[in-house]
Amino acid sequence: MIKCLRFGFLLIVISNLAQAQVDSTFVKGELKLEDGFYILTKDKFRNPLLNNPFLENDFFFIDPEPVLATDAIDRLEIVESNFGGDQILVVYFREQHWDDWRMATQNNISKSIVLILQNEIIDISQIMSKIENGTSAIFAKDRGVSFLKKIKEKLEK
Repeated sequence: MIKCLRFGFLLIVISNLAQAQVDSTFVKGELKLEDGFYILTKDKFRNPLLNNPFLENDFFFIDPEPVLATDAIDRLEIVESNFGGDQILVVYFREQHWDDWRMATQNNISKSIVLILQNEIIDISQIMSKIENGTSAIFAKDRGVSFLKKIKEKLEK
């Protein structure tokens, strides 16, 4: 009897995982996400499923509500980073959104945040610490300054 219960439990778990995959929606599919910043996770199977465009065969789930929508942005500026001279796009949020950003970063340290524009993943960054001053940054990395200029242009529309 115990073997049957264990087997039954295993079937329920597998069934739930399979169902979660079916219920999930790819960003390029039917779901239209609002432009904004989203928290990533690997453990919320009921949330939308995204393919990671930067790492092949990687996927993650996001909360379907953005932490901040792009209309929370006050201004954008491309500057040189203090870390090795890399260029960064600094995102300044409107002051009324600073508390939302502070709480989102404080509650999600070591998790990643993704910027989605026009249903496309633009950038994925890890949250290293609570951000008090209502800013965020997108690093050019190996993508170049032209990449940052394109993002800035999209965000300013």
